[in-house]
Amino acid sequence: MHRTLINLGRTQVMNVIRNVNCPVLVIPQDYKYKTLNLIVFVINIDEKLTKKPLKPLMHIVSKFNSELNILTLEKDENLDSYKEKKIKMDELFKGINHSFYSIENVSTEIAIDSFVQIKQVDLTATIINKESFFKRLISGSITDEVTYNSRVPLLIMHP
Repeated sequence: MHRTLINLGRTQVMNVIRNVNCPVLVIPQDYKYKTLNLIVFVINIDEKLTKKPLKPLMHIVSKFNSELNILTLEKDENLDSYKEKKIKMDELFKGINHSFYSIENVSTEIAIDSFVQIKQVDLTATIINKESFFKRLISGSITDEVTYNSRVPLLIMHP
């Protein structure tokens, strides 16, 4: 695993996240280290997950014996569809202490920030797909929403 410590501005961090094809750990500037007891993995339930991009997350959870909360952000999720996808995710996270949470019809930034505060999360993890410039221009960027004003370190993984 390659490790580099860099102090970057927000725009530079966004460029690294979008253009580097390896896991990135983003740590807020004035963050004080504490043990990673609780990690939240933010996911769109429609994403097709495989074990490979989750390796850094699994490594951290195992190393610190952390609890993993899997948070799905949805818009009017179908309950039957959610149950099916939850079963598949249970298989991916087999052997890891994990729980599922879902927040519906709330903006990504507000949902994550609220969850982090209420549950006292120590690390937020997510998988970021490369977004085209046109898509970011028209609809905004989920990457911006996830990283903006984060209170805790972020683990950004790529599929």
